[in-house]
Amino acid sequence: MLGRIILSEREGPRRFRYRLFGIEMREAVGRELTGQPLDHSTMDGALEPFLDMLETVVGGGEPVFLSGSIWWEDRAYRTFHEVTTPFR
Repeated sequence: MLGRIILSEREGPRRFRYRLFGIEMREAVGRELTGQPLDHSTMDGALEPFLDMLETVVGGGEPVFLSGSIWWEDRAYRTFHEVTTPFR
């Protein structure tokens, strides 16, 4: 399960960095993103909605639950279920 964990840190408005990008996630996307800004990852059209969701979590202080299909670099992977929660 730890291989599927992603930790992101807010560095400023709409600016986040991957602090931990689990090994299973790295294998799925084909590269290491630990330490990289989110906007350096290839999210195609999903970056802005993803940043909106992260800002909602940070601003509201409450978890957000998502389900859907992961699309990364023009490849569909699988259905996902995600909990994004703030750490204080």
